[in-house]
Parts: sequence; C-alpha cells; structure tokens
Amino acid sequence: DAAGDVQGLAVKCLPLLIYKTSQVDMIVDGLFQMVEKGKDEDRDIASIGLKTVLADGQPSAGAAVGRLTPRLVSGIGGAKTEVTVCCLEILHEVLLRFPSLVTSDLATIKAKLLPELDSPRPATRKRTVTCVGALCGSLSDEDFSSVVAYLLDQLEASAAKEDAAATATYAQALCAVARSAGFRLGPNLERLVPAMLRTAEAALVLGEGGTDVAEHCLLAGEAVVLRCPGDATPYVGDLVGLALRALKHDPNYADGDDEDEDPEAMEDGDEEEDQDGDEDDGDGEYSDDDDMSWKVRRAATKLLSAVMAAKADCVAELFPRLCPALLARFGEREESVRADVFATARLLVVTAAGPGAAQEVKALLRSNLPRIVAALRPQVRSRSPKTRQGAFVVARELALATGPDLAPHLGVFLPAVCKALTDRQAPSALRLDVLGFLRAALDTSPADAVRPHMQGLSDAVALAAGDRYYKIVAEALRAAAALVRAARPDPAEAAASGVGACVKTLHAAVS
Repeated sequence: DAAGDVQGLAVKCLPLLIYKTSQVDMIVDGLFQMVEKGKDEDRDIASIGLKTVLADGQPSAGAAVGRLTPRLVSGIGGAKTEVTVCCLEILHEVLLRFPSLVTSDLATIKAKLLPELDSPRPATRKRTVTCVGALCGSLSDEDFSSVVAYLLDQLEASAAKEDAAATATYAQALCAVARSAGFRLGPNLERLVPAMLRTAEAALVLGEGGTDVAEHCLLAGEAVVLRCPGDATPYVGDLVGLALRALKHDPNYADGDDEDEDPEAMEDGDEEEDQDGDEDDGDGEYSDDDDMSWKVRRAATKLLSAVMAAKADCVAELFPRLCPALLARFGEREESVRADVFATARLLVVTAAGPGAAQEVKALLRSNLPRIVAALRPQVRSRSPKTRQGAFVVARELALATGPDLAPHLGVFLPAVCKALTDRQAPSALRLDVLGFLRAALDTSPADAVRPHMQGLSDAVALAAGDRYYKIVAEALRAAAALVRAARPDPAEAAASGVGACVKTLHAAVS
C-alpha cells in the first residue's frame, strides 16, 4: 500500500497471521522476494515485516528458517548495498532467535561474513559486526578461536597501515564477540588484551582521528572485564591505566588539571567566586558539533565502572588512582559524559564502603572525604539540573558510607538542598534525589550539625510535602520525620531553642 500507516498495521498483523495459518513458507518467501527483487520503497517495509515475523520466535516461523538462511547468505555481497544490508539485518535475527536451526550453515555464514568486514560501505560493515557477534555464540570452540584469531590479525594489520576505519571495524567486531561469547573468550585474552591496549594507545596519540578506534577498544575492554572477570585479572591494572588516560582525552579543549589541587583551597576559591550561592557549571563554554572525543571519555567511564562492578576486590589497590581522576572530571564539559562520571564515582563510593570492602579502603574513603566534598561543592550549585542531580546522588552515597564524618561538611550541601526544593521549575527527578540525600544526611549526622539549617530545611521540606507528585510527597514526609528526630533526638530532654517554629511548620505540612 502507498500509505505508510497501512504498511505499519500490516506488519503488526504478520505475527498473528503466522500463528493462525499453515502457509508460513509462502509468507516468508513472499516477503523475501520483495527484499531481494522488490522496489526500493517496498524493500524496507518487507525487511521490517520479515524481522517482525522472526523476532516473534514462534515455532511455525522457525520452520521456514532452514529454507530462508541459504537465500540470505547468497544475498550478501551483491551489487545492491540495500539488499546486502537487509539480508544482514534479517540474518542477525535468525542467528539470535533460531541458532539451533542453522547449525549446518554456520561454516558458510562464517565464510560469507568475515570478508564483508572489509566492505567500503559503512552500513554494511556495521551490520556485519552485529552478525559476527551473534554467530560466535553458536560456533564450535575451534571455529570460534579461528574467528578471534582472524579478527586480531586484521586488527593488527589495519593498525599497522594506520587505516582508522578498518581498525575501528575490527575493534568493534571483537567487542561484539566478547559480549556474545562471554567466558569462551578467556583463553584468547593473552593475545587480545595487549593488542587492544596497543591499538587504543596509538589511537589516543592520533587525537581526533583515532576517536572511533579508541572508543571501541575501550568498550571491548569493558566487555572483557564483565564477561571474563577471572581471566581478565592479570590485565586489570593496564586496562585501568588506559581508561584513566582516555578519561582526560579532549584534544580540542585545554583545561587546567586540578587533580592535585588542595581541597581547602578549592573551597575557599569557590566561596570568593560565588557569594550569592549561584555558581558556574564548571563545564566551560566551548562547543563544537564535530567534536566526537566525548565518546572516548564516555567509554572510559564505562570501563572503570565495569572494573569496579566485576573486580570489587581490586578497588582497595586502585582507589588512590581512581578517586583523584574521577574528581578531576566532575567539571567535564559534555553533560552526558559528566553524568557517567558521577555514576562511576557513586559506584566507587558504594564499592569502597560495601559490606565486603576491606578496612583499608574504607579508611581511604574517609581520608579523601574533604577532597570529594570540595569537588562536589560547585556541582551541587550548578545551573544544570542533571549535574546537580548527579552530584547529589554521589553525596547521598557518601553520607551513607561515611556517616557522621560528613557532618562537618553539611554546610556545603544544605543551602543547595533548600534551593532545589523551593525551586518550582526544578525537575522532579532532581528533587527526589535531593530529598534522598537529605534523609540520608539527617539519619547519619548528629543533631548539632543540622540545627543551624533547621528553619530553612523545614520550610523547604514542608513545601515539597505539598507537591502534586506523590513520590516527592512520600520522600518529603520521610525527610520530615528525619528532621523531627534531628530537632529533638532525645524526647526526655528539652528541645533546643528555636526548634518550636520548625516543628510547627512540619506539623502544618503533614496534618
């Protein structure tokens, strides 16, 4: 049909039709005929229809896979790029949904896919990478090892030729293999990880020209650590070193490295710059739509998060390297990467203070508390709601991890808490995380540290308790209960002066 809406509805009907009819072969054959020989405007919708039928995973559709697979393989590498791309997309669904039905065709599929990684067309290479990843989940150990060896040979050869596009493709393919094959990749790490490290280091030296290569090498490292944590242990230190260097990779922007700056000096400087309480984002004004180096920094944060998630026993050794590097990147100029930096810092705090963490790493966390607070100070006052939210999430975990040790630093956070809760334009997600931090801080800090801020906090919490969003109301009521406990921790003793007005405000909000 000429109308796109009608085509879309017809595609949605296909899985139901397959379930009701016995003419599955005819439907699959008809759709593939449109993909192979149909008009360009019909090919896309036929490809979507065929993928929809296969994705549904019904046995009746699987019966047609045996006839469909050889035709898909023969359609790869033809003169028409569009047909090749469609066949690769459909083959990917076949390999994911019906691997047991294509066992006899695996050798043919492997022989057809690997040369397509050298295709001059980026769309073909991209789809081939996903197919190779799906294929490796079904190969025998011998064939799997041969594919990995081939990919490594081509990676090293393309890197030697300084062919960035080919090197990025083979790094991406190895990343896809690591994600799909999991522990089976372990015996190959002795060659794979050093090759990835060398390739990534060379790409970082190239600057902007090596962005794709460095990104995919880092993502491959992430997959290796998550899927083969035991086998990856000897390489964790080198992978972390690569990630820390990539975390600072910003060839188009020069910024001061404050990694070794004194925390107290940072706090004093912030107070002088921001007497009115509205600090700058700290992310600079540089903007370049063509700058893709942020992808490298994002991949670096993902690799560091993977190391902390899969190798928590290594955090004590790595903490002195990880903590200052992450704090230095709190001022990251790309907001999406800054959010990943906050997420990684949060994971570091959680891992360092977890129930299985060694006492030495907990002591390291407490000794670095002033430095962490100094780095969070400008972020909780940022103009960006997402930045403030990420900073308060880290601060909440810090409060839960360090307990009363955070009390001397509450003055850094509580004015920003009041400002966020009284700002009607603030996003709900930000106010929820701010309330979560407030409750954690109140529950873990002595009452004396909270009382100087009691009036402002009670007004802000009372305002949040009257919000229309029920989750904010619920979190505000929990914070109000924590405020009451802070106002009078021991009911047998007389309340401190000035607390009565705060209690009346809270009582009016909850009654």
